[in-house]
Amino acid sequence: MSRKWNISVILLNACIYILFTTACTQKAESDQGVVLDEKQMAEILADAHLTESINKIEGDRFQLQFDLDHAYDIVFEHHGTTFEEFDASLSYYQDHPEKLEAIYDEVIIILSEMQAQNATRKSTEQADSAQ
Repeated sequence: MSRKWNISVILLNACIYILFTTACTQKAESDQGVVLDEKQMAEILADAHLTESINKIEGDRFQLQFDLDHAYDIVFEHHGTTFEEFDASLSYYQDHPEKLEAIYDEVIIILSEMQAQNATRKSTEQADSAQ
């Protein structure tokens, strides 16, 4: 089983936990090892979702797919973490759905801000090219 598939399953599970918040067995933070803070988790998840979207959109457009495992390694390296730390942290947050929901609220804010910045940049470029 490739890590690409594992991350997709993990992200899907995270969404399911948000939608169907149920009673979870609470684990002590120390049982999870390193737990990334909520802000860092939100930033990593936002980048992971962007990575998957780019792969899907550009792969469909140009009939190619880039190596998602390598792309995720770059995301984790950029954020100064590893897949193992991310996975352990996500497991911790899945056991604390209220925290995971807050993380995904932040992911939505991050992606919305990126979308707004991109729209502004495109408008500016179009205005500059019209002159």
